[in-house]
Amino acid sequence: MTTREPTLTPAQPSPSTQRVRRAPVPADSYARVAEGLLLGVAASVLVALPAAIRAGMQGHAGLMVAWLAAIAPAALLLGPSVALARAARPWRPAALAALVGVGLASGPVMVLGRMLKASTHHRPLGAVTFAVVAAAVFLGAMVAAARLLAIVGSLEGDRARTGRVAVMALAALSPVVGLVLLRAAWTDPVAGTLGYGLLDALLAVALGIVAGWVRIPPQIGTASRRLGPTLWVLVVVVGLWLADRTGILAALHTESPILGWVLGFVL
Repeated sequence: MTTREPTLTPAQPSPSTQRVRRAPVPADSYARVAEGLLLGVAASVLVALPAAIRAGMQGHAGLMVAWLAAIAPAALLLGPSVALARAARPWRPAALAALVGVGLASGPVMVLGRMLKASTHHRPLGAVTFAVVAAAVFLGAMVAAARLLAIVGSLEGDRARTGRVAVMALAALSPVVGLVLLRAAWTDPVAGTLGYGLLDALLAVALGIVAGWVRIPPQIGTASRRLGPTLWVLVVVVGLWLADRTGILAALHTESPILGWVLGFVL
């Protein structure tokens, strides 16, 4: 009579052991963060330009000095934001549609603000009207963005890539077209200091969305692992040093409240 040896089953980990385990960190997490810092700097260069032009035209400082000083607070805002956005990809469709919708609506909202400023003499009534109509524009743009993204998602191959580029281009060009139509960044204040703040905020949001979503070539992605964090730190340090040494801080508080507030908080 043969006896069968009992089969040993591997011990099951206890619930406490299972709780200790952590999900592995994706291998490309650092690459996405580095790409985000690099693209955040690129977006900051564009966001800071209108404020630098306004400060230069008022004689507060030279254009290049004002530009470098304004890039620093923009990079402090956009660099980490874009890096986190890229690290969190893939985004959920609803979140992506909301972000793209903000970019699409930014240009029309700029023009709307200027029209209301010119035609409404009762400030509280104008503010309420602007808030209601702007909310409707943003919601409509988000619905349109969701529809566009659904259409692009149904395409394949080169057509899908072309569709993504087209949607990104629309979201990026909307605030640029709004600024060109208003000429607010160079000559005409929309609503004084608050108007400049609104324009800079909309431009930063739109460009931040594009920077967080755009796909970059593999060669640039490889280089960004070394270049992105280094360039971001360099831009921030140089800009803060110039802002502290040249006295441009007060000018940026007037010409760009958001960037000026960030500089004032850091310095």
